[in-house]
Amino acid sequence: MLFILLFHLAAHAQQTTLPEGFEKTDRSKLNINQGWKFHLGNPDADFFKLDTDDSNWETVNVPHGLELTTMDLNGVQDDKYQDTFMRKGGWYRKEIQVSENTNDKVFLEFEGVHQVTLGVH
Repeated sequence: MLFILLFHLAAHAQQTTLPEGFEKTDRSKLNINQGWKFHLGNPDADFFKLDTDDSNWETVNVPHGLELTTMDLNGVQDDKYQDTFMRKGGWYRKEIQVSENTNDKVFLEFEGVHQVTLGVH
């Protein structure tokens, strides 16, 4: 019984503990970094549609990189504009439950998003 209680408390703490630096306010805050679905490739696909089947996609936590690279960045000789390095597209999906109260405001904060983000509701 003690193990179950400790496991429940640890799981709950992971869901509600925010990274260091988040200001304490009366707002409810939720760390949504865990449990994203990820697919590498198909940048022109319509994976933003609600009926997209992502059940076979990899489950990842963010921050996350599209792919692993070597210490010398795979030998790429790009300048600061990176014309060739990391030019692949990837998709991240996550379902997030929000309040049905239309008077509530919901804010999503993304840090380090590289190019394009879509929100579908």
